[in-house]
Amino acid sequence: MLIKSAYMKFTRYFLICISIFLWISCGSDKDVKDILSKSDALLQSNPDSAFTLLESVEELDVLSDETFAAWCLANANVRDVLRKESLSIDYMLRAFNYLKDKGQINEQARIGMFLGHAYNAGQQRDKAMNVYLVALDLADRSQDYNLAGYINTYLADLYKADEKYSQAKDKYKEASAFFDKANNLRSRVIATTNVGLMSYLSGDSLDIVLNFYTISDSLAIELKDSVVLSMVNNRIGLFYRDQGDYGLAEKYLLKSITYSERDNTPNYVTLSNIYGLQGKIEKSRDLLQRISSKEDKPVIKAGLIYQQYLLEKGAKNCGKALQYYEESMAYVDSIRSAQSKTDLLEIEKKYTTEKIRNENNLLRLKSQRYFLSLVLIIAISLLLIVVFQLIMRRKDKKIRLQEQVLHQKDMFLVKQQLELRQMETELSKKEYELLNRRKVMQEHHTLLEKQNSALELREHEIEKQEEELRMQEKEVEALKNDVNSLKLKVLQNTAISKKIIKCAQKVTVGTDDGKSLLSEADWISLLNEVNAVYKSFTTSLQQAVPELTFEDIRFCCLLLVGLETKELSVVLSINPSSIRQRKMRIRAKAGLTNAQTTLEEFLCNL
Repeated sequence: MLIKSAYMKFTRYFLICISIFLWISCGSDKDVKDILSKSDALLQSNPDSAFTLLESVEELDVLSDETFAAWCLANANVRDVLRKESLSIDYMLRAFNYLKDKGQINEQARIGMFLGHAYNAGQQRDKAMNVYLVALDLADRSQDYNLAGYINTYLADLYKADEKYSQAKDKYKEASAFFDKANNLRSRVIATTNVGLMSYLSGDSLDIVLNFYTISDSLAIELKDSVVLSMVNNRIGLFYRDQGDYGLAEKYLLKSITYSERDNTPNYVTLSNIYGLQGKIEKSRDLLQRISSKEDKPVIKAGLIYQQYLLEKGAKNCGKALQYYEESMAYVDSIRSAQSKTDLLEIEKKYTTEKIRNENNLLRLKSQRYFLSLVLIIAISLLLIVVFQLIMRRKDKKIRLQEQVLHQKDMFLVKQQLELRQMETELSKKEYELLNRRKVMQEHHTLLEKQNSALELREHEIEKQEEELRMQEKEVEALKNDVNSLKLKVLQNTAISKKIIKCAQKVTVGTDDGKSLLSEADWISLLNEVNAVYKSFTTSLQQAVPELTFEDIRFCCLLLVGLETKELSVVLSINPSSIRQRKMRIRAKAGLTNAQTTLEEFLCNL
């Protein structure tokens, strides 16, 4: 009874000490949760205040994994809204590892995205790419299409930074599709515009690029967002500038300026550049001077003055060019000096913050060490008292315990013997079952060998049928060539074809005067003969290539006669190079630009 009483006292005191320790450690968690609740309420209305509130939390290391992960998620979200530097990789990795196992799927996707930001800020792009892909899969599975769209955008940005424009285009397309599902029209417009830019950079045709820009422009008009409209028109203007269409470039840049009254300096600089390329030096100079006089930001001011230097340098005004160059360098030196001071202050601020956190952690560790030492001393003292009382009582109970142990050993031995018999019986049953299973396996093996033989025979038959099919295809191709050769001979034996071939045998090559040796009646006769030999040829050609003009169709009919380029130039009275150019235009309209098929083969097979 005395031992039980001492043990109960020890347990009670020990639990009291543990409860005090847990209360102290959990107090900080409760305070941080209050801060998280307040910052969440401020995020939409006042994100700067929410950021300040979250940054006021200092002793992050004492927080539980759950609270720390919640703080990281909230802080990273506010930093993303304010476009501030990401949290450290260590912080984000700790939060990611916790939420990966215990967080909701949407939280896992968001923390994965923010961890990707941290890796990207640390120039670890491969890790950022892998984490973004994991987060994208989670966002897609949780049907958070808006988040999936943003993650695809970040992946596209990584590809763009590595100049992998084709992959970046695909990711921007996926982002646009996700934004469409999420009814986020603004982000969809921006993503579609970026698809157009990546298409241009990856070498797609100008029609494809312009199509994407046209789609984004129509969506932006539907959105009625002046900033987005300005951005889209700016991109279109830059596209036309790169193509040398300065009139359209100026039109769209002026539209961009009209839509947005803020941050129009890049539009004005591009307009100035266009005026310079057009030789309108005075107009370009006036525009740069006007916007430079209104600009008060040193960085932009320096850039505008440098543009003026480049303009005057191109116009051979060495005096003004030198003046603008010296002025721009003075601005650059001033900006660098201010930036150095800012960077130094930022470093000092980070150092001071880290130093304070380290000092607080040391103080906290010291206080915890003292408290743990006190708890340990009390626990050891209580344990010694209990051990002493147990030793005093142990001698009286030793004999009875030995008897009990002996009895238990006897019972255990009997029990082991019974279990041994049961195991022997079970072993016999298992051996019998194993013998039966071996017989079944042998039967299955025999059946499998028969099936394999049948399968090999079937594969041989299939190979034989494929060989026969290839032979039939070759015969069909040869027959098609014979038919085309026969049609050519039939056409060449017509009166109009003989006349054309006779005209083509003149010694003089085409003079490029455009006067064909064939009359209008000859052309009509040629078209009739071609339609007779090649069943409704002109109708089939118009249906296959609607873009062809009447002159193109006549030229195609003339090609069927089998004349060489030099002979065609004689009949049409144009240079052989003009014949080749006309063929190339028709090939492009027919979609044969990169095909192996010749134009004549294409026409014969219609």
